[in-house]
Formats: sequence, C-alpha cells, structure tokens
Amino acid sequence: MIIFKKSVMVTLTVAFVLSLLLWLGLQVNDQFVSNRDAAYVPILLKLQHYGMDQAKQWFPCGKDGSTGCEPYKTVPAVVLLNTVVFFAVLLIPIHILRRFSTTLDV
Repeated sequence: MIIFKKSVMVTLTVAFVLSLLLWLGLQVNDQFVSNRDAAYVPILLKLQHYGMDQAKQWFPCGKDGSTGCEPYKTVPAVVLLNTVVFFAVLLIPIHILRRFSTTLDV
C-alpha cells in the first residue's frame, strides 16, 4: 500500500510538472516566436486540448466586450484540468514501473 501511495504522489507531481511545462511552452512560443505553424505547436495544442476546452466552457469570453476569460481564471483551470487528465493516464504506467523496478527507491 505504501508503494501505491508513493506512486500516486509521484504521478501527481509528474502530471503537474508536465502540464505546467506544456502550458509554458505554448506561452513562450506565442511571446517569442509568434508562429503557430512550427512543427511542435500542434503537439502542444493536442496535449492541452481537454483543459483548454473545459476552461473555455467554465469562463466563456463575451462577444459584447464583457469579461470572463481573463488569464488569471483560465490559466489555473487549464493547468489543473490537464494535471487531472495526465494523472489518470500516467498512474498505471508509473505504478507498474515503480512496482517492478529494481533500481528505483520503493
């Protein structure tokens, strides 16, 4: 049971760091490169698709100039939702890797 608890914590950490790095990669691309035609951008967008769609539903942008989609609302939502998705995907592989690895600290 201790191995599984450690695996959950490791997976949460990996999922959060991955989500944050993917979001930062997209922001750096927008700020410095300003080119959405680069080869890596579709991969960044596809990996963050769920979080971005849900954040748009939670905080819709108003067409009449009303606020709603400010970055201080949407960025944490995107990172949090992507963390949840990545956690669900990575939990089993990380647990199996930690369980059967002879070199990792158990």
